[in-house]
Amino acid sequence: MAALSEMFDTADAACAPADTLPAHDACQWTFDLRAPAALALYEGLVADLSACWEGLADTGVNHPDSYRAMTFEAPGARVVVSEKDKSVLDATLVTLRVYPASGG
Repeated sequence: MAALSEMFDTADAACAPADTLPAHDACQWTFDLRAPAALALYEGLVADLSACWEGLADTGVNHPDSYRAMTFEAPGARVVVSEKDKSVLDATLVTLRVYPASGG
Protein backbone atom coordinates (compact mmCIF):
# COMPACT_ATOMS: atom_id res chain seq x y z
CA MET A 1 0.00 0.00 0.00
CA ALA A 2 1.28 3.46 -0.79
CA ALA A 3 1.94 5.63 2.22
CA LEU A 4 -1.22 7.40 3.27
CA SER A 5 0.58 10.73 3.11
CA GLU A 6 1.11 10.13 -0.62
CA MET A 7 -2.57 9.35 -1.18
CA PHE A 8 -4.28 12.29 0.53
CA ASP A 9 -4.03 16.02 0.10
CA THR A 10 -6.70 18.67 0.43
CA ALA A 11 -6.90 22.19 -0.89
CA ASP A 12 -6.58 23.39 2.71
CA ALA A 13 -3.74 21.24 4.07
CA ALA A 14 -1.36 18.47 3.09
CA CYS A 15 -1.50 15.11 4.78
CA ALA A 16 1.89 14.66 6.47
CA PRO A 17 3.25 11.35 7.70
CA ALA A 18 2.42 10.98 11.38
CA ASP A 19 5.87 9.93 12.58
CA THR A 20 4.71 9.84 16.19
CA LEU A 21 2.52 6.84 15.34
CA PRO A 22 5.09 4.28 14.07
CA ALA A 23 3.12 1.09 14.73
CA HIS A 24 0.82 1.65 11.78
CA ASP A 25 0.36 3.65 8.60
CA ALA A 26 -0.89 7.12 9.50
CA CYS A 27 -1.05 10.62 8.17
CA GLN A 28 -2.19 13.85 9.76
CA TRP A 29 -3.54 17.18 8.62
CA THR A 30 -2.86 20.26 10.76
CA PHE A 31 -5.27 23.19 10.67
CA ASP A 32 -5.66 26.40 12.64
CA LEU A 33 -7.53 25.70 15.88
CA ARG A 34 -11.19 24.87 15.18
CA ALA A 35 -10.86 25.69 11.49
CA PRO A 36 -14.07 24.84 9.59
CA ALA A 37 -11.93 23.00 7.00
CA ALA A 38 -10.79 20.54 9.70
CA LEU A 39 -14.38 19.67 10.59
CA ALA A 40 -15.30 19.36 6.92
CA LEU A 41 -12.35 17.03 6.27
CA TYR A 42 -13.16 14.85 9.29
CA GLU A 43 -16.84 14.60 8.37
CA GLY A 44 -15.97 13.90 4.72
CA LEU A 45 -13.58 11.08 5.62
CA VAL A 46 -16.15 9.56 7.98
CA ALA A 47 -18.86 9.79 5.30
CA ASP A 48 -16.61 8.20 2.67
CA LEU A 49 -15.59 5.34 4.97
CA SER A 50 -19.19 4.88 6.18
CA ALA A 51 -20.21 4.22 2.58
CA CYS A 52 -18.01 1.10 2.71
CA TRP A 53 -18.01 -0.12 6.31
CA GLU A 54 -19.94 0.32 9.53
CA GLY A 55 -18.21 2.66 11.97
CA LEU A 56 -18.10 2.74 15.73
CA ALA A 57 -17.47 5.88 17.79
CA ASP A 58 -14.10 5.78 19.53
CA THR A 59 -14.13 7.27 23.03
CA GLY A 60 -10.41 7.02 23.92
CA VAL A 61 -8.67 10.31 24.60
CA ASN A 62 -5.15 11.53 25.24
CA HIS A 63 -6.05 14.89 26.80
CA PRO A 64 -6.86 17.07 23.81
CA ASP A 65 -9.29 19.94 24.32
CA SER A 66 -11.84 18.00 22.28
CA TYR A 67 -11.76 14.66 20.55
CA ARG A 68 -13.92 12.78 18.06
CA ALA A 69 -13.06 9.56 16.30
CA MET A 70 -14.64 6.77 14.32
CA THR A 71 -13.23 3.27 13.88
CA PHE A 72 -14.03 1.15 10.83
CA GLU A 73 -13.38 -2.58 10.51
CA ALA A 74 -12.24 -3.08 6.93
CA PRO A 75 -11.19 -6.38 5.35
CA GLY A 76 -7.70 -7.01 6.73
CA ALA A 77 -7.45 -3.68 8.55
CA ARG A 78 -8.89 -1.34 11.14
CA VAL A 79 -9.22 2.28 9.96
CA VAL A 80 -9.48 5.15 12.46
CA VAL A 81 -10.29 8.78 11.66
CA SER A 82 -9.93 11.32 14.46
CA GLU A 83 -10.24 15.04 15.01
CA LYS A 84 -8.52 16.68 17.98
CA ASP A 85 -8.45 20.30 19.08
CA LYS A 86 -5.15 21.11 20.81
CA SER A 87 -5.20 24.68 22.14
CA VAL A 88 -1.64 24.43 23.44
CA LEU A 89 -0.60 23.92 19.79
CA ASP A 90 -3.23 26.38 18.52
CA ALA A 91 -4.21 23.63 16.09
CA THR A 92 -6.82 21.10 15.14
CA LEU A 93 -5.43 17.76 14.00
CA VAL A 94 -7.23 15.33 11.72
CA THR A 95 -5.57 11.92 11.65
CA LEU A 96 -6.19 8.89 9.46
CA ARG A 97 -4.66 5.63 10.73
CA VAL A 98 -4.67 2.13 9.30
CA TYR A 99 -3.82 -0.78 11.58
CA PRO A 100 -3.28 -4.33 10.33
CA ALA A 101 -6.17 -6.62 11.23
CA SER A 102 -3.90 -8.53 13.59
CA GLY A 103 -3.72 -5.54 15.97
CA GLY A 104 -1.81 -2.30 16.27
